[in-house]
Amino acid sequence: MRVQNKENVEKEIWVEAKIKFGNMLRNEMVVSNSNEEHNAEIVLSVVVVDELVDKLRSFATKHIISKWGFMEELIKLLLSLTKIQVVLHDAEKMQVSDESVMIWLSELRDVAYDVDDMLDEFHSKILRTKTLRIKNCNLLEELPKDLSNLINLRHIYIDLEFINRTPKDIGRLTSLQTLPFFTVNPDAGCSLEELGHLNQLSGELDIYNLEHVRDNVEAKSANLAKNAKIYKLGFHWRVHEDFFNISDEVDDINDEEVLEGLQPHQNLKSLTIEGYKGKKFPSWMLTGRDARDGLSLFDNLIEITLSFYYNCEEVPTLGHLPCLQVLEINEMNNVRCIGTKFYSDGNYRNALFPTLRRLKLSYMINLVEWKDAKELTTATYLRGFSSLIELEISKCTTLTTFPSIEGAASLRKLVISLRGVEVLSIGLKSCTSLQILRIEECPNLKRISEGLPESLKTLKIGPFCEMLEAFPSLISSTSIQHSVEDLYLNGWAKLNSLPDQFQRFTALKVLSISNFDEMEALPEWLGNLSSLQKLSLLRILLVGDLDGVWQLTSLLDVYGLGSSSTPSQFPCIGYNDLCEGECRPPLVPDNPGTFLYQ
Repeated sequence: MRVQNKENVEKEIWVEAKIKFGNMLRNEMVVSNSNEEHNAEIVLSVVVVDELVDKLRSFATKHIISKWGFMEELIKLLLSLTKIQVVLHDAEKMQVSDESVMIWLSELRDVAYDVDDMLDEFHSKILRTKTLRIKNCNLLEELPKDLSNLINLRHIYIDLEFINRTPKDIGRLTSLQTLPFFTVNPDAGCSLEELGHLNQLSGELDIYNLEHVRDNVEAKSANLAKNAKIYKLGFHWRVHEDFFNISDEVDDINDEEVLEGLQPHQNLKSLTIEGYKGKKFPSWMLTGRDARDGLSLFDNLIEITLSFYYNCEEVPTLGHLPCLQVLEINEMNNVRCIGTKFYSDGNYRNALFPTLRRLKLSYMINLVEWKDAKELTTATYLRGFSSLIELEISKCTTLTTFPSIEGAASLRKLVISLRGVEVLSIGLKSCTSLQILRIEECPNLKRISEGLPESLKTLKIGPFCEMLEAFPSLISSTSIQHSVEDLYLNGWAKLNSLPDQFQRFTALKVLSISNFDEMEALPEWLGNLSSLQKLSLLRILLVGDLDGVWQLTSLLDVYGLGSSSTPSQFPCIGYNDLCEGECRPPLVPDNPGTFLYQ
């Protein structure tokens, strides 16, 4: 009996077993005087089926095939075989001698042998498996314990970011080339030494629970420095829930030793370090006179992400990396200043961050100052960020000064969310490629002392300082009146109307208005925005009709309007809050004639 593929294995088992076992439970056992031959037939059948049940139970509970979608059919077969087992044991006790029953027992034993042979063949086929794919197992907490027996396995694909346990002795899989993550768990016998045996690994690898690594020696046993095929690495320590209030009690010395021992190969293209508690970066991340034994961060690096750093007080020097395109620095709560060392150690004389395309700084809660690279020298050739396309500076609550982006000709997207900034003057108008600008959640911002480039397509602004009675002069820039297509306005308590300048935004297709607490009516000129296709009103209390809005023949989507504000001729377009009361009734306050938009 040959197994063709895993989809029909259980069908072959189930169909054949059902054909030959089907009538067994309906047969009546005839009790008579026993004879040795009949007893031998029964005993042999009992032994065969007992062994088969044990093997099947092992398959259903422990074996890797239970993770491959066979569990339901295996359990069905196991239940049927268990019933057969009970009948056979009864037959043995009752000394069955009926000839037809004995013939049936012989046939039963033959089928049991066939099923046993098939399971052995299937088991052998699994051991020869080269690729394991695990999909849609969202509750999976660990991989099968006997995974290490699949010595021919080359690829493991899992659509999960993380699983609590890596199987013990996974280092036996010396042919393994693809392993998305490795979880350190000394209690389960899974140390970094196991990873060191997997010298054929390639592609992406995330290593979790590094807080369980004993020391530098164990870290080096992972042998990452000699693996030239891994191009993306993630080092992850456990991030404490109360991250922002933790610093003194963490073991920074051990983390420093461990990270030092995890030095990757110079071919690395992407590096993520998360939850690191050390105060110093390893020597292989340093450059120039700070490096030890001539080590330096790698020229092939394209992407770096540094997150949840407990004790580091400065960021590493990264401006010299010739291929770096993406840099994210998040939640380094002890860094107070990003100084000139971020760009260069003083020995570098070429362009800084020459290929960087995306830079993100977020949740740097104690960061006060970010110095400009121009402070290194007056020479123009040392200017940095010449290729920058996207810049995001957000949730840095104490940051008040940061570099000018004047002349950043390639910048297309800028996101600024800073509580400490009062005046914004960073050279926006000179960013001639800027298409998306978000200046949001800046509660102290009072003035934007510059215009905007006419390349701008999407503008999202507010809320700003609550003392202001109107938006800053930013939006009065005539250069953007014919270019902005998407406008998102987030207001504050004192705002009671939309600025009249908006009526000249002739290209506007999307308009979102939220948190204008004192605004009771939309302006009549809103009906003149002939290109407007989508209107969204959020958390606004309006009194009066919206006749001007419904005059817009271009309007396709409307959000936030209760059905009582919707004319009967306006078609239902399928959104829950715009179905003439059929999808959801309007939110109407006690005061008649007033509608609440949220």
